[in-house]
Amino acid sequence: MKATHFTLTAVSALLATVLAGCGGGGGGAGGVGTRSLSDAPGDLGASAQYANQCAVDNTLAHSSSGDWLEGYRKGSRQTEQQFIRAYMQESYLWYADMPQVNGQLPEYLQVGHEEGMQNYFRALLSPKLTVRGARKDRFSFAIPTAEWKASSQAGTASGYGVDLGILKNEVPRDVRVLVVHEGTPAAQQGVSRGDMLVTVTTASGKRIDVVNTQDAAEVEELNRVLFSANDGEKTGFELKPVDAEQPNRQTVLSAGEYQKPPVQTASVITTDDGAKIGYLQFNGFTLPVESQLFKAVTDMKNQQVQDVVVDLRYNGGGYLYQSAQLAYMLSDTSLTQGKVFERLQYNDKRRRETEASQSQMRFMSQTTGTEGTGTKAGQSLPNLGLKRVYVLTSNSTCSASESLVNGLRGVDVEVVQIGNTTCGKPYGFTAKDNCGMSYFPIEFDGVNDKGVGGFDAGFTPNCMVADDVTHQLGDVKESLLAAALHYRQHGSCPASSATVQGKQLGATGADGTARPAGRIHDPRMVRSPALTNKFLLP
Repeated sequence: MKATHFTLTAVSALLATVLAGCGGGGGGAGGVGTRSLSDAPGDLGASAQYANQCAVDNTLAHSSSGDWLEGYRKGSRQTEQQFIRAYMQESYLWYADMPQVNGQLPEYLQVGHEEGMQNYFRALLSPKLTVRGARKDRFSFAIPTAEWKASSQAGTASGYGVDLGILKNEVPRDVRVLVVHEGTPAAQQGVSRGDMLVTVTTASGKRIDVVNTQDAAEVEELNRVLFSANDGEKTGFELKPVDAEQPNRQTVLSAGEYQKPPVQTASVITTDDGAKIGYLQFNGFTLPVESQLFKAVTDMKNQQVQDVVVDLRYNGGGYLYQSAQLAYMLSDTSLTQGKVFERLQYNDKRRRETEASQSQMRFMSQTTGTEGTGTKAGQSLPNLGLKRVYVLTSNSTCSASESLVNGLRGVDVEVVQIGNTTCGKPYGFTAKDNCGMSYFPIEFDGVNDKGVGGFDAGFTPNCMVADDVTHQLGDVKESLLAAALHYRQHGSCPASSATVQGKQLGATGADGTARPAGRIHDPRMVRSPALTNKFLLP
């Protein structure tokens, strides 16, 4: 399992003082090496003239035998830099903000190839700040093409079969298991949601205290083991269960690549008054989810559900068209017929694309048949005919998931939002591959049928409820789901929804920033940017 750039996020989250200013946010803008130079290149012309001309030391462009992969030929790092800059001049939403960058600086040429190209790409991003003082473009990223395809298209992931969340980053730390993926060694050995990491024993036999270590070398090794371990590497975990009366458990897990089905739970809940409520929890709009959502909604339709709770708390986004499909499947067709789910808005160089009918993504009523989805083209999607939908959200609900909320509200479907404010990513990308790297500069903003978009502050919930790691997802006693069921029955938030359950998280958040009073704070997930954004099919 190859370490990727996004793992720096995990390191800075666990011990912010060690790698302060390191970047992160899923490979977003770090501003590494940005310089204003009078001799920096201007408009380089069409990016196509620089495409697929790769540096000799670019192992991503070579086969295991050292030959060029099909379509690639000899170039240089400078040629690859020229491609990146030229493409961004064509397609980047904020191309006019791009700084001048000297590509000959050591941080681009005297480091490993992948690191150098990522550094150069990030240096080109808009340096402007939002009104809140955050970097305007903290979302654009670049990763190896193989990683992009594995995570977004094949539905695979590397690790131990769990998703971790950092509840508290300063000593004593609190790192929890949020999701255990079915069929993985972690699931087979009884690892459970809510388990707290107490110690880790590396393959070399070194025992690291996850909760209390302040040793920089141990923190670095801890983050490598947790977030970028090598395939086959065996690691021992001491886990503290949610039930305080249960003893700590010891288990050994082997890292590797595993299937990560995005639909975790699809069920029908029968309430005390006999109503049937669909519950759908899934963590990404990756290609395989199309057939899984088709099946889940079909089952709910056959059981004649009256309402649906869509759990998006850990859904970082993915393919926008699948969000449009789900919106159609949930909604009353009298509200969506002839309406726009999301209208894409490109930069002024691409005005024709913005004005073209193709930029208007409709509520999609059929399957695509796209390779990897498990569907045939043109099949009619099931429809539940709802005028109200309950959505569970957190700070990890991003991009294409937020578009679901925005698109439904654009056609007057009532969206009752339970949980926490979403992350605020109204922007989207199209993967641009070159020499074994996939580049994702922000290319478009999106608005709904009413012209409403720009939700970079996120969507604020109707009922503010903290993520509840003490119950399994789908358990009617779990706080977010319980609040949605309460709201459905009484038309109001439960009395406990305004309480700040995040008191246990301490005075700072998982990113090291101070926690404003009166707000709740979710566990911070560490995952690839390929799972936290909004994409169009290439």
